[in-house]
Amino acid sequence: MQSNAEQNKYIARATAFRDTYYKRYEFSEWVLDPKLWSTYAWQDTVVLYHKEDSLEDVQTLVTRREPCNIGLDRLYDETRLEQHFGYRQGAYKEGSPNFAILCTATVSCGNTNTRIPFNVKVINLIGCAHDDAEQPDYKHYDSLEKVRTFYKRMWQLAFAAAVRSGCKKMRVFNVGGGAFAGAPFIEDFERQVFKVAFDPLMAEHAATIKIVGYNGLEFQPAFIPHVLFYPNEDVENTLYVNAWDPWSLVGNGNAGDRSLDGAWGACSNMGVLCWPVTNPHIQYCAV
Repeated sequence: MQSNAEQNKYIARATAFRDTYYKRYEFSEWVLDPKLWSTYAWQDTVVLYHKEDSLEDVQTLVTRREPCNIGLDRLYDETRLEQHFGYRQGAYKEGSPNFAILCTATVSCGNTNTRIPFNVKVINLIGCAHDDAEQPDYKHYDSLEKVRTFYKRMWQLAFAAAVRSGCKKMRVFNVGGGAFAGAPFIEDFERQVFKVAFDPLMAEHAATIKIVGYNGLEFQPAFIPHVLFYPNEDVENTLYVNAWDPWSLVGNGNAGDRSLDGAWGACSNMGVLCWPVTNPHIQYCAV
């Protein structure tokens, strides 16, 4: 539990960071509400990374995040970011280690008068960015085998998160299969990459984790936050997947970003939960 002075300090940091975004891309203002801030599940946030990778490198990547980066278009004020936080651009570079962040997100939908916040467990997975030839991933992961290895390791982090969370179900989305699937050597991302990486892990964990949203053949369409209100949706026992970006704070362009990450950002507090500058309780776990 944060003291009032500590809470005000971290809210001030979050406010300063929010003010660096270009308008319409910032996370929701309700996230900064002091009454809600004191209820957030700060200590549930865990960075999962591979034990072969450098913890120091991972910590740098988790901390030095950009507000919004969509296809290498930096939709924020770099000068203001530097003035407040000491850097202009994120730490991501060619060959950076991949990691994931597990958290208990506070989700809030609707207008101010009808909004009732509730908790959802989310694993934020960083896909392999092939959406622009200048992306570090585009240069580094330059073959089908390298991309397959990337996604096998990424989904390993997701299943590790499901085990750690205690959830019996995981609702998956085709992470990397949208804008990021632009590599010229990939004709069918779902068949050539996703199934190769995911299906063996799904079989390995079949006895303990039920996969929702993918039946082994195809994905069932679902949208955030709408799926959270589906009849019979077992929210309390489900780990939800978010497709994150290698550069940005979780949520990236939020309401101005037509992606899964943007949808999660627009309805949740994950930006401040998953950033050490506003959440000093973040833990790190090698898998």
